[in-house]
Formats: sequence, C-alpha cells, structure tokens
Amino acid sequence: MKEGNKKGKSDLKKINNILSDKKPKDSKNFDVVFMIDATGSMGEYITAAKEESQNISKELKEQYPDMKFKYGYIFYRDPVDSKDDIHEIIDLTDDEESLPEKIGKIRATGGGDSPEDWVGAYQLANEKISWRDGIKVIIHLADAGAHGNLFTENDKYPEEEAKLIKELEICASKDIEIFAYTIYYLGKSFEECSKIYRSKGGCYEIFEFNQIKDPGFMNQPSMRMDMVNPMIKDSNPMMFNPLCYQSR
Repeated sequence: MKEGNKKGKSDLKKINNILSDKKPKDSKNFDVVFMIDATGSMGEYITAAKEESQNISKELKEQYPDMKFKYGYIFYRDPVDSKDDIHEIIDLTDDEESLPEKIGKIRATGGGDSPEDWVGAYQLANEKISWRDGIKVIIHLADAGAHGNLFTENDKYPEEEAKLIKELEICASKDIEIFAYTIYYLGKSFEECSKIYRSKGGCYEIFEFNQIKDPGFMNQPSMRMDMVNPMIKDSNPMMFNPLCYQSR
C-alpha cells in the first residue's frame, strides 16, 4: 500500500471520529469558501487545490440536491511583507460554470518571508463575502503560518497578532465553521487559531495532509471527497462536528 493511501485512510478515520449528524435548522443555504494560500511557495500545489475544490463543489451539489449551495474563493498572499502582493477574491456564487475560468486565472506568486497575510484573508472573509443565513464554512488550505508572534515565533510583524485575533473573533461571531488543512508544518499558527476560535464558541478543526507534497496525490482514487471535505461522510448523510453546535 502506498504511504499516501495509508495517510489518507488515517485522516478519514480521524475526520469521521469527530463528526455527528447534527444539522442547523430552518435553512437549506450552504455557503463554502475555499481560502487558499496563493504565494509562490504553493507552486504546483495550488493547481491541485483548485482542481479538488471544483470536484468538491460538483459532488456536493450532486449528492445533496436539496441544499442551496454557493461557493467562493479567497486567494491570499502577503502584502504585509511585499507591497506588490494582491489578494484575489471570488464572492459566493451558485454559477458553478463560471468558476473554473475564474480560478484558472489565479497563479501562485509573491510572498516575501515565511508567514503570510492571514489577517487579510480573514478580513476578506468577514467584510467581502456575502454570507447567507444557514451553514457557513471556510476551508483553509495553507503551507505557511500567520504573522504575529503568537502564531509564528520571532515574526517581523508582531502587530499582526492582535489583528488576526480580532478577525477570528468576528468570524466566530458569524457562526462560520473553519476546517484547516496544513500542507507543511506551520508552527503554532493553526493550533493557536483553533484555541482562540473555540474560546469564542466557534468550530475550528485542523487536519494534516502532508501527502499533498506530491501534487498527484490529490488526484489519486483514494483521495475521495470525504477525505478533503470534513463536512461529508462517505456514502452517508451530511455530518457535522458536534463542537460546532454545542454552544448554540
């Protein structure tokens, strides 16, 4: 058995262990925003991420035709360290046919130091995404951590720490569930974000997909939708993390 397949199955088991069958009531709206690091270090991995996000979008609609899905994208870089870097955003839309062309134009570029502008990414999620009442999800895919000493030790921009905490608290107040996927070791970034988010009653789950170092892995048969998207349990009704709803 290939190492990637073994890791994929263990990830799936971990995901399934934390899911439950609880659903939000009174709404069929389901908004999903893919928040993807688009700096130069992502290189060819961003292509795999974009392709897999499209697969998830299509399969979600096919598997759950009664849900009213919309999808959006935030491709973030690092204008904190490199002023030429520009974030790119695609607001929520149910026009899935337009998405491949739009995200196909996105290129991995920029990024000065190792940490990236998570503050800007979450600020876009809070201020520029047209969230609807219902289920709101961010799928955050990153290969580098956040600015701020709490998230990256000895960072050059310690002032970013308080900014990110503020944006996370706003996200939590909007009842946005966050599922974070790490490509490489990000230090304390995801762990500290999860602590902050949970302290505000939010859902912030972390999953490791180190095998994405091989871009072809995402296209292997073993990389099923339910292994990438923690909202889906293979061949079963939609499942959700009970921690996301314990305070509601």
